[in-house]
Amino acid sequence: MDALEIDELIIRKLSGEATPDELRQLQLWLDQSEDNRKYADDLTLIWKESQNVAPYAEASFDADTAWEKIRPAKAHRRFMKPWVATAVAAGFTLCIGLAILFLGKQRPQPAQLAWVKIETAEGEVLTHMLPDSSEVTLNSNTVLSYPAKFAGKERPVKLASGEAFFSVTKNPDKPFTVLTKLVHVRVLGTRFSVDIRNPKQALVAVEEGRVKVYSAKDKSENPKGLILTADEKGEYEAKTGNFSEEKMLTPNAFSWKTGVMTFNRIPLPEVVNDLEARFNVKIIIENPELRNKTFGGRFQNATLEGVLDSIMATYNCEIEKTPDGYIIK
Repeated sequence: MDALEIDELIIRKLSGEATPDELRQLQLWLDQSEDNRKYADDLTLIWKESQNVAPYAEASFDADTAWEKIRPAKAHRRFMKPWVATAVAAGFTLCIGLAILFLGKQRPQPAQLAWVKIETAEGEVLTHMLPDSSEVTLNSNTVLSYPAKFAGKERPVKLASGEAFFSVTKNPDKPFTVLTKLVHVRVLGTRFSVDIRNPKQALVAVEEGRVKVYSAKDKSENPKGLILTADEKGEYEAKTGNFSEEKMLTPNAFSWKTGVMTFNRIPLPEVVNDLEARFNVKIIIENPELRNKTFGGRFQNATLEGVLDSIMATYNCEIEKTPDGYIIK
């Protein structure tokens, strides 16, 4: 969060308008440092003082009403002269202006709000250690950011694009949460992947443990969603807002991480599905006879071209590369 977002969260909390999710975000920021908490306390004090003098603000100033609020009960009625009203309003504005200037100087420096960003290029796969000793592996063209230190009550990371596999260190007292534009994934300790390469869809696959997946739009305290366990895969469609799940994962669900693809004499359409998921490409089987064929093989450090070449050799077919992907003829 940047400085303006922090100010807005604090003010929304003070005005009673903050959602449970916003309160959670604010608490994470407060837990990061003593300076953050002091800044919030200072802004709270200014807020409370402004409520006390708000009736005298120039935009809604009423001299009679203001005087009635501050004169002794038995004092005889007096009216505030226009120039006095203007002075009071100006004083209020100056007070708030100086307070903002002061808070601006006291605002926690970016280093105390620092997030680390890591990203991968086309064809690159990167494994990285997080501050809590959890491990994350990034697929190609992936951007991930995380706090330099998990100082609060949760361990949030932000997946901006691409696909990542997380091996999370177990900590029941501090949940680990993956935040994306479409879904949030909340865990205590497990092994799973999050795929948002398609901006209209989010995929979560669990290798070990248990995760909760829910829409990023759900700001309630107990958001609804999917509970996924080992060998289950969940899918979220942005257009409909619907979740779906599969009970069994293919052997190649995490092949982009291991580099190994295995096909145990499975139908060619299933082979194509695995290749499309692994390499984020579209493949069409144009020859209807090939749809009933099976294919087997194990590919170490698998490449798309290597598997397609093997399919061509096995079935003596042709494969055409197009701007949209590949066609098996």
